[in-house]
Amino acid sequence: MTDTDQETNDIPQSIEELVLLQRKFLHDVASPLMIAMGMTDSAISQLTGEDQEKLKMRLEKAKVALQRIALMIKENRSTLHTMGDVHGKK
Repeated sequence: MTDTDQETNDIPQSIEELVLLQRKFLHDVASPLMIAMGMTDSAISQLTGEDQEKLKMRLEKAKVALQRIALMIKENRSTLHTMGDVHGKK
């Protein structure tokens, strides 16, 4: 089997297959994202002192970015669930 044949086999053949692959991907991405969000919250809560204000600001920006990513994943997951329901898969 050539690389091109393998790539062709990796392409979802139906909406249902695409939905399942996307759900798996979102699950795989969401887990480390939640860990990063928790670690960011922990680091922010432990920072004190004036010298660390710049670092705290950067962590706050990172936290906002992580929250935006989490929201996008949640919205995409909801869309995929709707697509799966429409096509008879739950």
